[in-house]
Amino acid sequence: KQFEQVSASASGKNLTINYNSLAPNTDYVLDLGELIDFNATKTFKGEFAFRTCDFPPTKLEGETHYGKAATAMPLDFVPFNQTAPYTTVGGLVQEAQNDYPHWVQASGTISANSAVMTNTKDKLMAYFDQPAQSISIKADFSGSNVAFKVQETRNADVAPYWRTIRQFSAQDFPIDMQLPLDAEARFIKITAPTLSGSVTVSRLQISNEPVTALSENMLAAMRVYSPVMNCLRVEVAQANTVLRVYNLLGELCHQSQVDAVSEVALPSGLYIVRLQNDAQEMTQKIMVK
Repeated sequence: KQFEQVSASASGKNLTINYNSLAPNTDYVLDLGELIDFNATKTFKGEFAFRTCDFPPTKLEGETHYGKAATAMPLDFVPFNQTAPYTTVGGLVQEAQNDYPHWVQASGTISANSAVMTNTKDKLMAYFDQPAQSISIKADFSGSNVAFKVQETRNADVAPYWRTIRQFSAQDFPIDMQLPLDAEARFIKITAPTLSGSVTVSRLQISNEPVTALSENMLAAMRVYSPVMNCLRVEVAQANTVLRVYNLLGELCHQSQVDAVSEVALPSGLYIVRLQNDAQEMTQKIMVK
């Protein structure tokens, strides 16, 4: 559910750990396999154990943004161009778009139905007073490269600030899904710290309803891997899943039934991959080099 990503690399005496989307206040052990010491005289099994930090403390009276939390669920960001759609705990009225609890900061067009992010400083954020269970997002990307983050925290104004729930790359778009929120979260943020192009967000909703099993398991049950050597690899958990591959003109290039794993050879180009069965559907853009 957490979509954890941890990797390690070494150079000389230095070990670098890269991580993303780890759960807060949790122990992890990274298996490094068999290692050779610096002098190349011994081999040993390498493990790296660490614990992630907790969320920052609860916001207190007198702190920045105290009293601006929205009081009711669900929080729907539509209309995106409305400055003060929510009632706040402190009775404060939001006076600017770049403020809580309905923070919309987008360099592209902001309309009632969407916000277009074109700058790495663009962000959409919410601040709420009660526990929420899920965030629902619908977004599309146009361009060459993006790192699109969904984040949460208990207090956005105190270190360690934000925890990344999930990070999406260009091949993950279009996005139409729910993600679970931590019970301690009171702030959420979506942002694109890497962006060559534009992200159009057409749904952002925070709810106290749990994530449906379908949404939660969708990407776990269907996986499309980045093509290697002109070969597209697809894995599905449910039999009788139909795989369709289209070019950017909408022309069908391949269709087959996948029961577990399928590999398809494709010429270089951009494609839309669609997986569909009785329970769910997934669409993803890919590039074959």
